[in-house]
Amino acid sequence: MNNTRPLNIVKICARHHPLDGRVFHLEAATLRDAGHHVTIIAPNPGNLRDKQTIDGIDILTFNKSGNRLTRKLNTLRSLFRLAISINADVYHAHEVDAALIAGALAKRHHIRRGRWAKLVFDVHEVWPYFYAAATNSSFLRRIIVHGILEYENWMLARHVDLVIAAHVLETNYYRWQNPFISVRHVQTTMKVPDTCPTHSGDVKVIGHEGFFTLNRGMDVILQAFELVARDYPDVILQTAGDFYSDKDRKWFGQWAERTGLGDRVKLTGWLDRPDLTPLLKKMDIGIVAQREDDHTSRTWPLNKLMNYAGYGVASVVCASMPYAKQEVEERGMGRVINLNAQDLYQALCDMIESPEKTREMGVRAWEFAHREWNWERYRVELLRAYEDLMEPTYRPRKTVKLQG
Repeated sequence: MNNTRPLNIVKICARHHPLDGRVFHLEAATLRDAGHHVTIIAPNPGNLRDKQTIDGIDILTFNKSGNRLTRKLNTLRSLFRLAISINADVYHAHEVDAALIAGALAKRHHIRRGRWAKLVFDVHEVWPYFYAAATNSSFLRRIIVHGILEYENWMLARHVDLVIAAHVLETNYYRWQNPFISVRHVQTTMKVPDTCPTHSGDVKVIGHEGFFTLNRGMDVILQAFELVARDYPDVILQTAGDFYSDKDRKWFGQWAERTGLGDRVKLTGWLDRPDLTPLLKKMDIGIVAQREDDHTSRTWPLNKLMNYAGYGVASVVCASMPYAKQEVEERGMGRVINLNAQDLYQALCDMIESPEKTREMGVRAWEFAHREWNWERYRVELLRAYEDLMEPTYRPRKTVKLQG
């Protein structure tokens, strides 16, 4: 970044937490350390002021209100209003809907007034399939997927100057979709310690990082833990994340009341990135139990698997995720199962009964993460991406047609 002047960068989020691990702790902090001024616009989680500065990064928040439709319109209006209040050099959008639209409108607003501005599309989700998962109708899913693909293609051709993608498949897809735009692969990895964290003694802490929700196998995890708790009275289940919905919270409450095991499941609620590290160090086993769907199968690498591996935690992953299955098996980082309570129970019992083997899996996981899934590697990619952004680039003015 030595050849790049300090930039005024505005990161726009429609649904991410202002202190999100990727948005705040990785990307914004890296850009700040490179000498840029960074502002994050995001929904207020309820415990922040409308405007404040945290660790040298400005935070502007807004409150979401209204029903489903009016809330989206109000979100777009709030994002645009706050974005144009800043004379930004770069608008960095973190979602495909309101954030990207607000970024494009803010960019156009400044250009029409004679100011230079560019737009970054930062992709951490497989958005077409993320939205398609909301319906059980295969017909509607196809319409949603194709519609969002066409919309993304239109935005890339007319407004986006740089794409940053968190996952391997997304990176390759966007490069194919529009070869005229620079696309950089910047994974949402943690800062992996230089030495493998020490895990010793008996296996006593089974962990789950991320949203604790039925869509991510919460029911299977709890059913398996119910069996484990019966056989191993010292073993606990440590979560590192919040319930996704009231439905998830209610389901857990009913399970805890029925089994009487609520005190052996440690719940944290939402965690800031620095608070996650101590919990990962305590875990002996990490579970990845997403259900099979078009979105999950295209998401690689998985954040929670990278987080476990970075802190030397052996994993149990379900076979429905082909890339996770392949990597875990080839690297010897854990166990692969079919997603059901009995298979998960058996895998956990095997790992509890063989602590030395479990530790060896964890060490192999850390070695791979330190080499391949380390933020020290991807921070360089982020800075190079911004160097690309400053170079004169050809901007196509018509859509690159989708194939097929």
